[in-house]
Amino acid sequence: MKRNIFATIFVVLLATVSWAQDNAAFAEHAQNVIDKFANAPTLRHATVGVMVCDIDSGKLIASHNPDLSVITASTMKTVTSSAALLLLGSQYRFKTPVFLVGEIDGETLHGDLVVVGCGDPTLGSKHFPENSNIVEEIVQGLKSRGIRKINGKIILDQSLISYPDYPVEWEVEDLAWGYGTGVNAVNFSDNRLHLRFTSKDGEISNVSIAPSVPGLEVINKLSRGNADNVNVLLESGHPSLILYGKASNSENYDLTLANPIPGAMLADSIAHALRNADINLRNHDNAVKAEFEGARTLLVEHESPSLPIIIKSLLDRSDNMFTEALLLAIAGSQGREVSTANGVEVVRELWRNVGLDVDPLFQSDGSGLARTNKASVTFFAQMLSYMSRQRFNGMALCDLMPHAGTRIGTPMANSKLRDNIALKSGSMQNVQTFVGYYPADSPRYAWAILVNNFRGTRASLKDNMGQLLINLFGDK
Repeated sequence: MKRNIFATIFVVLLATVSWAQDNAAFAEHAQNVIDKFANAPTLRHATVGVMVCDIDSGKLIASHNPDLSVITASTMKTVTSSAALLLLGSQYRFKTPVFLVGEIDGETLHGDLVVVGCGDPTLGSKHFPENSNIVEEIVQGLKSRGIRKINGKIILDQSLISYPDYPVEWEVEDLAWGYGTGVNAVNFSDNRLHLRFTSKDGEISNVSIAPSVPGLEVINKLSRGNADNVNVLLESGHPSLILYGKASNSENYDLTLANPIPGAMLADSIAHALRNADINLRNHDNAVKAEFEGARTLLVEHESPSLPIIIKSLLDRSDNMFTEALLLAIAGSQGREVSTANGVEVVRELWRNVGLDVDPLFQSDGSGLARTNKASVTFFAQMLSYMSRQRFNGMALCDLMPHAGTRIGTPMANSKLRDNIALKSGSMQNVQTFVGYYPADSPRYAWAILVNNFRGTRASLKDNMGQLLINLFGDK
């Protein structure tokens, strides 16, 4: 009996020694690989942070500039999404109630149809075709009550967010483009539109906006040029898109832009749907106001997809507006006024309370579009390690993150690791970042690579970053 016990102890000791030797060998190998990457000539004047962390032990394996805070770009979305999962919960759904306000007399509503905005970014989104459509829900709700006539208006209650929420650190040049749209109390169709026009000698013709946005003006300040340099500014006080720069002659343009008044698009879509369903809307001048009076009856309560579905989609597409909407929801969930600043404060308090060092975290928004967002690779490694141990209906953060695939250069795209690395990317001018897990589905390591102010092409840098991961984990 004693012999068996001693034999077992001996085997365990051998395994422990072997594990320690393997880890030491991997740590030495990883440090050499990271040093070679960080000392590349194209990164001589760059700001580089790299970290590999063992999740089970929480120990640093290898690093370069582990405590230096650098611009994160869209990898900040993992910070906000993780906080949303922890604070809102996996069952969370945005809920948008629609009320009938006024007296109902037979087939007639003597009053208004009121949509109360809750900041849901998914209303009318093309990315969730399987989710119920709020416009169809409204029409079916009216039909089921036998209402054929509305002697009033479509009113949007936007009191939750009285003005589109743009983080103050966002650059004005970003706000008019599809990636820079703000969050409204009532969002619709991803808060984006297509502006199509033909240019000739600085003049534009055949102008169309799709989907239709009543009240939105297009102001042309273009001049004729031999090369395309079309820029757009957003004027939200008097909703308009201002075209400026130079446009090629007789050229057809199709620009994906931000919609500064998505509520107007939703109201117009509802009005058209009512007309097609032979439901008479007396007043076609759709109103937008924060308050309404009269007895109200709940018609429908639209629900978004569940939070993990939203997060999986936004991480895959790197959607700024969706992530900012989560940040605002985080603020509201803690009884704070719905604002970016309050959301950032709540997120910071969360990470401090779970034991993370938040000194290296400088967060200005939810999505990472602001260049003032900074964090260290150590913070990312600690946060990702913490999240790897959390489960949300059986899922972890790694299950919601995309796999490497073609996102991190050609060597990774051709590697067997392409489907075994979970990651989130981030990019903006002179910035390329990645954070993630290996293996993708049952992570043992959390890692982060943040590079600012690099020389050479982005494609070449991504190739090198992908090769770094291959060199780290290719034989693991």
